[in-house]
Amino acid sequence: LSTAQAVEADTFGCFSKLMARRRDSFTKSLDHSCDGIMGLTRQLVELLRLKDETLHFHLEALHIPPGCYAVRWLVLMLAQDHDMPEILRIWDSLLSVSDSPPP
Repeated sequence: LSTAQAVEADTFGCFSKLMARRRDSFTKSLDHSCDGIMGLTRQLVELLRLKDETLHFHLEALHIPPGCYAVRWLVLMLAQDHDMPEILRIWDSLLSVSDSPPP
């Protein structure tokens, strides 16, 4: 494979892996399951409470429902909230985490 072909193949592989992980988030019948958008929103809110209690309580004190920020963060993977170098670092971290054990 040429370098360009290898990059294209790697990019497609990463995109396919990402879409496989995110697929259930976009399935209406799974909205309220752990893998659906509402379940992921609940998980994100709990993670925010554990990792950044100050922000969590600030959002609650302002009565901002999680749907106003969590769904956007989950669906767009923070792309509208950070500059490109930070997005690439975030996405690299998200793509490098695997639920399956190493071979």
